[in-house]
Formats: sequence, C-alpha cells, structure tokens
Amino acid sequence: MEYFVCMDDNGICYELDQETQTAAVIESDNEDEEYQGEIQIPEVVIYEGVEYTVTAIVGLAFYNCSGLTSITIPESVMSIGHSAFSRCSGLTSIVVAENNAIYDSRNNCNAIIETNTNKLIVGCSTTIIPESVTKIDGGAFSSCKGLTSITIPENVEEIGLLAFYGLNELTSIIVAENNPIYDSRNGCNAIIETNTNTLIAGCSTTIIPECVTKIGAAAFDGCSGLSSIAIPKSVEEIEACAFSYCSGLTSITIPESVREMGSSTFEGCSNLKEVYCYNFSQDWNDAFDESLVGEITLHVPEHALDYVQKSFKKIVPLKQK
Repeated sequence: MEYFVCMDDNGICYELDQETQTAAVIESDNEDEEYQGEIQIPEVVIYEGVEYTVTAIVGLAFYNCSGLTSITIPESVMSIGHSAFSRCSGLTSIVVAENNAIYDSRNNCNAIIETNTNKLIVGCSTTIIPESVTKIDGGAFSSCKGLTSITIPENVEEIGLLAFYGLNELTSIIVAENNPIYDSRNGCNAIIETNTNTLIAGCSTTIIPECVTKIGAAAFDGCSGLSSIAIPKSVEEIEACAFSYCSGLTSITIPESVREMGSSTFEGCSNLKEVYCYNFSQDWNDAFDESLVGEITLHVPEHALDYVQKSFKKIVPLKQK
C-alpha cells in the first residue's frame, strides 16, 4: 500500500492512498503557515492526473488553527479524527454538505454532528445546539473564542471531558429544565450531573450551589477569566485538574468538608498566591504545580504541617472553622 502527500491550489494538504484512490486531509506541512480564513474541502483532489476522493479528515488536522474562520465539509467525507478542529478559536461558520451520509450541520447549527448517534463532535462560537443532539463530544468547543453563552437542550444525556475547555469569554451556561441528566440549578451558570450532584463544567461567573458534593475532573480547566470562586461546605471531593490553568485565580479556600483532592488540581494557576486549606492530606501536595508553589502561601491545619511539602513560599497554621 503506497501513500503520497500533496497540497492542492488552496493550500490544503492530503495523504493520498494510491490503492483506494482516496485522500485524507492532514495538517499543514508548512510550520510557519497554519490553515486560515475560509476553507472549503473539495470532494476530489487531482494528483499527477489521478483523481482521489476526499474521504477523511485526520485527527488534529486543523488543531490550533486560530486563523480558520469557516469550514465546509463535502458529502464524500466519512471520517473525522479526534480533535481535528480543537482550539480553532476563530471559527465562526461550520457547514456540512446536505447529502453527507455520516455527518450533518442540521438546522444551520454551525456544528458537526454524527447523524446516526446525534453526537455533536465539533462546535464553534456561533453554534446553537439542536434539540435532537444527545451527546456532546469531549473537546467539542475547546477554546472557542467569542462563545459567551451555551444552552444544553433537554435531550443531551452525555457530555465528554473538556467539552468546554478554555472558554474564557463564556459567562452563561443554561441547561434545559426538562433535562433528566444535567441541570444548572439556581441559575449557577454551570452544568451539574443531577443524580450525583457533581459539577462537571463551569465558567467565570459560576456560583457553586450549596448542594454540590463533587467538583468534577477539569470542570474549570483553562478558565482564565475565573478570578474567584467560593467552594461550599457541601463539597467532599475535588477531582483532578478541576482548576488547572485558571490563571486569573489569586486566592481560594478549601473547606474542611473536602476529603479528597485529585492531582494537578491547581496546575498552571500562575497567579495563585493564597490557599486556605481547612483539611489537608499528604497526597494533596500533588494538587499544586511544582513550578509555582514557591509563590503560594499555604494556610493549613497545624496537624498537617509535618507533611506539607516545604517548597511553598510560606506555610501558615490556621484555626479550624
């Protein structure tokens, strides 16, 4: 089986399969020039007089192409790899050809949806999630610059990890009232798993409700606009990476009710200076970024002083609340 790589007149790069005469869109081979502007993927690309049908977009093909503003997917594309459009922060228009058998952008939603599964796999700043969508893929809205609000319809029953990563301008999250799996109770501007009381996605304006018992993995990951957050005493667990790369966070208080805290919870929190931790376990040292702890003053119970790592800027004993 022989493969070739070529570029068409519009600067799109492909991997060509000579045996099947098919083509897959791949990442740009020009390190200094990412895909940008309006791109319309053709159904056929011609190389040395031979026609190759474009059937796939490989994973990461358009990854981090911040200058990409519009993408049109032809009906011939039958496979789109994971994270193919992740971190395309400038993307505002997504169109899938009407006769595509695998994917669609129903109701002019500005998204890519797997037709048979009703899973939304790629969104952008102008996406309106259709009522028929039942799943939102992990990373679907990753780093969508300009996305200020999102509404989760009542039929959505599954949301993947990091589906809303790095949405620094997101200030409004609403879950439809009749959704049986998720809710945004009390106007909290967050997505909560109803049965488990786990907050799985938040934003810069989130107010964590008193009934939440767990802050899920990567719930606020990449939310640089988050400057402060109050963790209620109902919270018992904070999972890994919950507040990773919240660069606007300067101070946080962990109540005594928290019994478990995952690794890298505060990784990349470059402006975090004060942490008040009313409970502290030895393995919680992994929650903090080793390269940043020298800037943090950690307030912990006296019983924890013996096993807190000594690289913190300052360690202060505190009285129990």
